[in-house]
Amino acid sequence: MRIHSITALIDQVDISSVAFEAHVEGAIELIRECGPSAFTSLAFQSIFSSFRNILAGYSITRRRSSFLHLPEWLLMPFIGRRKSARERLADIAVLIPERLHDTDVLVAGNGPREAGFKMEVEQQLQDIDELLRQLKSWFAHASLEYGGIAVHYDGTGWSTMQNTLSNAPSSVMSFDGGHHKVQLANVPAAGLFLHYWCHILELHMCNISLRQLLIDTDLDLPNESREVSSMRLLSSRAAAQEAALLALEASTWPSSTLEGIVALQFPLKTLARYFSE
Repeated sequence: MRIHSITALIDQVDISSVAFEAHVEGAIELIRECGPSAFTSLAFQSIFSSFRNILAGYSITRRRSSFLHLPEWLLMPFIGRRKSARERLADIAVLIPERLHDTDVLVAGNGPREAGFKMEVEQQLQDIDELLRQLKSWFAHASLEYGGIAVHYDGTGWSTMQNTLSNAPSSVMSFDGGHHKVQLANVPAAGLFLHYWCHILELHMCNISLRQLLIDTDLDLPNESREVSSMRLLSSRAAAQEAALLALEASTWPSSTLEGIVALQFPLKTLARYFSE
């Protein structure tokens, strides 16, 4: 059966090999051919959910949108049950590649800017802000579902959130870099929030590229002064740095599951790219 073929494909993946991309592309095609209705049974819902996390991360790394953001793929495989926090995060993650691709197109454009260029940039910034809003809303709810999380930001404009934490030393991860501190109640939560912070990082990196583009090309947004644009650029840089440092700490999350081992590679690539720039 095709779904078992998908499992076999992923099971053969060596994440350090050059064949990794070919395996994932093969899995994408098999899932597409199966269609969303093939994953409506309870057993296959779980399989699809795991694969979707891997494929969402892959699409973000490739900066290329996939079919996973289409309504039928967001809804049909999850009919009859409530989505988990992880699955709701994936619902947002599958929307990110389009924003990355569109940002790349705007930044890489050659020649004189069209009359509507500023409007395109403004719309892109608004779309990115909407995804950031959705992610932060997800964070507020998911932190309760995963046994509690405390995040403190000092002097960066972020609000403080604190919920009940486990008292077991082995289940609490903490990081204090002066401006931010995070404590996670359990190890699975660290993996989940690693993905969250890397999604935040990707979007802020887009914001940085777009606002730097406006400054470099001496363009003002229709409803935004140069000073405001510069301040928002600085704000995005600070937010990106915070997200990167928090994700870096959470990246120590160990996972013995296939999904964890494979899916973890994608946020780590985001971190590597951020710190190399």
